[in-house]
Amino acid sequence: MSGIKYLLDTNILIGLAGDSEEVISLLKLLNLDQDACGISVISRMEFLSYPKLYDVEFSSLEQFLLKFKIISFDTDIERHAIAIRREFRLKLPDAILAGSAISGGFTLLTLDKELQRVFGEYSKKINA
Repeated sequence: MSGIKYLLDTNILIGLAGDSEEVISLLKLLNLDQDACGISVISRMEFLSYPKLYDVEFSSLEQFLLKFKIISFDTDIERHAIAIRREFRLKLPDAILAGSAISGGFTLLTLDKELQRVFGEYSKKINA
C-alpha cells in the first residue's frame, strides 16, 4: 500500500491532534515520517464521532486526517478481524484495526496495551 509501514490507532491520532508528549515522543523515537503512516476507516470513524465536537473542530480534524492514507475494509481484513475477535474476544473496532494491520503488513501503533499484546500474539501465530 503505497509506502505505508504503520497503522495508527485512534489513541495515537488523538495524541497527535492534541500534541500529547507521550505520542510525539513515541513517533520521534521511531523516527516516523507521516507519509509512512495510515489509518483504518474504523479509526477515522472513532476519531470523528466524538459527540462533543463543535462543527469548527470537526472540520479542522477532518483536514488533519487528510494527511493519512485511509485503509478501507476488504475480505482479508474481515477474515482476520473475525479470527482475532473469536480467539481474543477483543471489541470489534479493535479486532478490525488489528486485522487491517495484519492484512496490510503494517506495524500497529497503539497505546492500548491489550491491543498491542493481541496484535503481537496473533502476528506470531499466523507467521509461524
